[in-house]
Amino acid sequence: LNQYHCLPQSRNLHLCLLQSRNLHLCLLQSRNLHLCLLQSRNLHLCLLQSRNLHLCLLQSRNLHLCLLQSRNLHLCLLQSRNLHLCLLQSRNLHLCLLQSRNLHLCLLQSRNLHLCLL
Repeated sequence: LNQYHCLPQSRNLHLCLLQSRNLHLCLLQSRNLHLCLLQSRNLHLCLLQSRNLHLCLLQSRNLHLCLLQSRNLHLCLLQSRNLHLCLLQSRNLHLCLLQSRNLHLCLLQSRNLHLCLL
């Protein structure tokens, strides 16, 4: 099958997604990005279009875009080594206090200083 003719015309992109090496056009047209997320190495376009960032968070090494878009920062806090952006956005600083080596920002923002004092 000719991939380039298949992608624009076909309504069912399942076969195209399996055969095509270049998923750029699939990502733009496909409403179900599940297969794209599994095959694509570059998740930049997936992160922008996908409403469910769960799979992106697990595969993506660069969590910068995830931190900005994701409302649930729990997984980001566990994987991210740089907690600066987490400290600014997260309302619950409990996990940040445990992982962060520099507690200066925590002391200024946290209402409960018990862990910081310890």
